[in-house]
Amino acid sequence: GWYKHPREKIAAKIRELITAKPGLVEKSDLIFCAATLFEANPRLDFVDCLLAGYQKLFACNVLTFDKDLQKQLSGQNQ
Repeated sequence: GWYKHPREKIAAKIRELITAKPGLVEKSDLIFCAATLFEANPRLDFVDCLLAGYQKLFACNVLTFDKDLQKQLSGQNQ
């Protein structure tokens, strides 16, 4: 993969930073959600997880040609 560390470790560090430094990151709820999705979905990159987070948290309609992201958005990757 592209990342030199396991997804679990990356996601945990992101969540740890958000929790330890409230107000440091804009839309921290979105980033926290994306980190959790990133950890749970090995076929999605972090940007895909951000898009899925937008749909989940803000009821945005996300359109994509990415089949793995389409599955996540439609709830098939739950």
